[in-house]
Amino acid sequence: MKNTKKILGIIAIVAIIGIGFAACNDGGGKTVTVGTQKGTLTVGKAGTVTYSVTTANIANGTYAVTVANLPSGVTVGNSGNVTISGNSGTLTLAAGTSATAATTSNLTLTLDGVTSEAFAVTVVFAIGDTGPGGGKIIYVSASGFNVTGLGTCHYLEAAPDDQGYSLVWASSGYFETYITGTGTVIGTGKANTAAILAVDKYAPAAKACADYRGGGKDDWFLPSKDELNEMYKARSHLGISSGIFWSSSQYSFYLGAWYQYFNNGSQDVVGSKYANLYVRAIRAFSLYDDSGTPTKTVTVGTQNGTLTAGTAGTFTYPVTTTLIANGTYDVTVANLPSGVTVGNSGNVTISGNSGTLTLMAGTSATAATTSNLTLTLDGVTSAAFAIAIDAHVHSYVWTVTGTTYPAQSTGTCTGCGETITRNTEIGDVGPAGGIIFYVNASGFTVTGTGSFTAYYLEAASINQGTSLAWASSGYTETNIAGTGEAIGTGKANTAAILAIDANAPAAKACADYRGGGKSDWFLPSRYELYEMYIARSHLGISSEYFWSSSQYDDSYASHQNFGSGIQYYYYYKYGNYRNGTAISVRAIRAF
Repeated sequence: MKNTKKILGIIAIVAIIGIGFAACNDGGGKTVTVGTQKGTLTVGKAGTVTYSVTTANIANGTYAVTVANLPSGVTVGNSGNVTISGNSGTLTLAAGTSATAATTSNLTLTLDGVTSEAFAVTVVFAIGDTGPGGGKIIYVSASGFNVTGLGTCHYLEAAPDDQGYSLVWASSGYFETYITGTGTVIGTGKANTAAILAVDKYAPAAKACADYRGGGKDDWFLPSKDELNEMYKARSHLGISSGIFWSSSQYSFYLGAWYQYFNNGSQDVVGSKYANLYVRAIRAFSLYDDSGTPTKTVTVGTQNGTLTAGTAGTFTYPVTTTLIANGTYDVTVANLPSGVTVGNSGNVTISGNSGTLTLMAGTSATAATTSNLTLTLDGVTSAAFAIAIDAHVHSYVWTVTGTTYPAQSTGTCTGCGETITRNTEIGDVGPAGGIIFYVNASGFTVTGTGSFTAYYLEAASINQGTSLAWASSGYTETNIAGTGEAIGTGKANTAAILAIDANAPAAKACADYRGGGKSDWFLPSRYELYEMYIARSHLGISSEYFWSSSQYDDSYASHQNFGSGIQYYYYYKYGNYRNGTAISVRAIRAF
């Protein structure tokens, strides 16, 4: 007579991932251990997965086994049997075409009378499957990708229909507005859409996607550049053969945004945000949406803000969660220093797997650094995090101390003289005494004679001239061949201008500047000037017109309004005023 024994395996069936080992002992020396899982079960498709089983003190033979809590459509294979030979065997689970997406983590296996601890099985989606929102799965990542506000996700789902076919990217009045921080990679579309609507709440393309409620879901968004490309790859599942579709990724210059042709897959940047294109919403979700109960987690980020001893104040920490429902939770924070309490009446609100913890200090709080704080939310306790209460207010002046990437900057506290070091950032004082206004971790080529790779642009701390013309008398209609607009071309532009027009006022004022003892200053190109505009608060500029070194044609050159942010492709080279305002120049250098 064959007996039965319960056994535990820890399984996660996702693209051939194996997780751990688990054993159970019946107290009489018999043990059963389940090894790593092999294989994938996919929604709507028949298939099997297997797990190695090793035993001790169990006789060779075929045992009838049971697995409790299997999700719908999943059964034990091999007619419900596991054969043990030489202390090893194989457990098979099989899914039929009726199996739906699920993660079930409380399965138990019984073999020869021993009951295992809980283990998990996951049935995953494939590209082309119908997703939870009624759309089609267009992208699958077994390892997952990060989505701001959602955490780790594994799928992208596209709506079954377009949300518009003649929509502009920006609403009237926002065609030339720069949306800061939009990304292009997979996982950034949701944050892009939120950033667009935070500035331009009626932006037609983004709003049409955010307002979509397919499948009762409210988390749809306009795809990023790379997410849109995954939609193109899966176009046959979406019934799309042509059309031009908007992405949520703005180009580096404020006038343009990325789009994609669905007849040939090419991606490009449209020069105006008022072009009428197609829009299709997508959403991201994880393996665990609407299924199973994997481990809940709570993670607390780093301190935002400063508390000073004897001064009442608040500061915050980002909180990210996994598998904790949206809602407001009473929380506790262990090991708080004297005089510090939890703000917001002791509550943290979680929405989309993220929230904010607020800590408050009264005037009785003393200087302290405590690194063993823990947050407990919904019964889950975080890893340790730190709080720092300063003895005085720290205010640093940052100065670049190196010129190779990544350059370092030393910060000197104006209150106590303390010095600390970090990577160079925009706003730091540069090697030549100017202000860093552009950082490119990938590097860019500074063109012209002696070309080199640079990572930083530094602007002079003062203007090199006001009310200056671009060309000197006699050269106002002279072509300067080959001037560029891109970042890295300003130095070569300036040399080209002065090679023909040696007294060109704007270029000469910059080339003659010797700030910090450096002789490599130049008039910025069009896009270098635009980066100056973005960083204008660090440069002490709130208005004014500035020349670039980028020629438009024989008679015109481009310049920028630092009040409105508008770049003008051309203006007369002999001009030194625009709309009653003097045109200035500010030199920059690259390193």
